[in-house]
Amino acid sequence: MSLAVCFLAYALAVMVIGPSLLVRATRSGIAPRLGMAAWIAAMGSVLGSWAAAAGLLGGELMKTWGHLDGAVGGCVTELAAVAGGDRGGIVQAGMAAAASLTAIGIAVVGARVALALRRSRADTRRHAEAALLAARGTPRGPGGALVVDAPHRSV
Repeated sequence: MSLAVCFLAYALAVMVIGPSLLVRATRSGIAPRLGMAAWIAAMGSVLGSWAAAAGLLGGELMKTWGHLDGAVGGCVTELAAVAGGDRGGIVQAGMAAAASLTAIGIAVVGARVALALRRSRADTRRHAEAALLAARGTPRGPGGALVVDAPHRSV
């Protein structure tokens, strides 16, 4: 099971750190084939890590299929032992760091989603105001359609 966690940690690290590094490395476009190969290798390694982790976790699940409550209980017991410091201070600090980084990551993703939604709403409002200025008359119909005179059809 720890090997599956290592595969998932590797995939997460490549997904988070990899794009910024690859963009910097391939920005100049000096060797486009090499840049494409690096991007494809990174994506393939992430997918391969996911597949390997899924296979390992599936194998563990198949071994404990009849005793699923025992497997879940064992995981909870092991996590409680690590959190309590029974497995050593380094492991406990690593678990605390992983939990903290996860919480920070969730907060950052939530903030980015909120910011993107706010920008999208502002863009939509600006577009609606511009369409209202360019339209003749006032919104009509059940959907509030606007008629804008233009020499060609809009997409």
